[in-house]
Amino acid sequence: MTPERMRAEIAERLYAHRVTLGLTTDELAALIGTNGGRYRRYERAETQMPAELFFELHKETGVPLDWLIGGDQPPGPKSGKGD
Repeated sequence: MTPERMRAEIAERLYAHRVTLGLTTDELAALIGTNGGRYRRYERAETQMPAELFFELHKETGVPLDWLIGGDQPPGPKSGKGD
């Protein structure tokens, strides 16, 4: 898989996860410590999201990192912080 294709697939999962959470790009960006414009670039596959933001996204929303990166299984709803 090319780096561009991998970035596009991750972008699709970032978008799907945000929509599932019912958040705007600005809301999710604020939650993980970035800005909306930058987060929109991640969802459009214009640039790769830094690793530390993947960890913040996981910490704040419970999304499995293996799903975000590899698409192994869709995430289930988060039942509470620390899950």
